[in-house]
Amino acid sequence: MPKTVLLVLLIGLLSLSGCRLYGGYGTTEAITAQMPKSIELFGDELARAEGDLNLLKQAAHPDLMPLVPFFEEIVEEHRMMIADHEELYQEVVESPAMKNFVLTKVGVYRKAHRTLGAMVGDHDTIRGKYQDILHDMQVALMGEEAAPKKISWDEYQQSPIYYEQIRWRLETPTVQRLINAIPEPEGAAVVDPAN
Repeated sequence: MPKTVLLVLLIGLLSLSGCRLYGGYGTTEAITAQMPKSIELFGDELARAEGDLNLLKQAAHPDLMPLVPFFEEIVEEHRMMIADHEELYQEVVESPAMKNFVLTKVGVYRKAHRTLGAMVGDHDTIRGKYQDILHDMQVALMGEEAAPKKISWDEYQQSPIYYEQIRWRLETPTVQRLINAIPEPEGAAVVDPAN
């Protein structure tokens, strides 16, 4: 019986001390410092996406114009996610637990870790949506046969699906490359961009 009590006390002491159960020393500060960097990176990606949307609208290609509203929806969702991320960051930084850090180390670490994880998950979701719309544009311009085939879980055979998804993403062109690949209509006057 005394060994059981001693064991329970030892486990309780370890869990209360935070001995590597919820990150090491300084991890909460490191995670919190990564949040503004993540938001800034996400904002840079939004600026690129807005530039791509403008290119798409200027190209005014009849096969691509039906996809413009979908691209606009993704850009708007991206904007809203950035605003949400800024609010989440402020909640973590201004929370009473952050100010009284010594008493609530585990709770602060958990909240910061989950918040940063949610931000990274949103980044991946938006990137996937941009990749999907770029693939749809490529199919609209070049046909199903010319576009790289999207890999699904059902078609997994020889290599892990994650590697196939990376390969597919590398083969998917940017909006600029897609627009540059649009052939000029026959009989159209060639305009020299230098003039």
